Amino acid sequence: MKRRSPLVLLAMILLAAPAARADPLAEARALRWQELRQALLGDRSVAAAEPRAIVLDVPERALDGARVPVTIELGDPSRTKRLYLIVDENPVPLAARVEFGPAADPTRLGLEVRVDRYTYIHAVEETDQGALRATERFVKAAGGCSGPPPAEATTRMGHMSVKLDSAPNPEIELAIEHPNCTGMQLDPVTRGYAPARFLRSLEVTHDGARVLSLETGISLSADPKLSFRLARPARGELRIVARDSDETVFEQPFDLERLGS
Repeated sequence: MKRRSPLVLLAMILLAAPAARADPLAEARALRWQELRQALLGDRSVAAAEPRAIVLDVPERALDGARVPVTIELGDPSRTKRLYLIVDENPVPLAARVEFGPAADPTRLGLEVRVDRYTYIHAVEETDQGALRATERFVKAAGGCSGPPPAEATTRMGHMSVKLDSAPNPEIELAIEHPNCTGMQLDPVTRGYAPARFLRSLEVTHDGARVLSLETGISLSADPKLSFRLARPARGELRIVARDSDETVFEQPFDLERLGS
């Protein structure tokens, strides 16, 4: 009998072995992202971001699915026009669409989101030339969109507070009191579902120049917090205008010099 070489024997073994089974859950998640990318961004190509170009910081396992902290840092934000934050498996995946103005430093953006079940979160950067690049992180959290509504949610609805950190760049931490009810939260007292009422948009200006515009929805946490940086020294007026799904407008100015004193 003719002896076969080791390479031939190895090839025969590999050919005879059963094909590796694809992970159906991984395939479903990949398909979900393709569908979301098409729905939210159209036919434009989305490149994978290089490791330091977009840093998406989220906890691997969140303690509370209703309040998951997310930070996006950009390595070179000089041409950044917009950021999209997408929670793939949420009922309304687009958590934030942020457009920056001339008074913004887009280097760092922080916010808190709801996560309904184990999911990928995508951060997508759009440049002023329309180019798109994205990064992703997987988050283990659940129940964020259907947890009980906050108690006494309307007592101080729309009240805002601001903290200023001036070093090394002026950074603002904004907190807004709003229940951001999703319409999927069971009221433990009435046993009915609390009606949906959530923030839709937020406009931030610094001495009349736009810092950022935020479009959002039920994927933003209750009593949300937002942190962002200013391109200019922390002087003058910071003005916040928020609008919710009931078309109620909340507006408040802040004296940055007083905050920094």
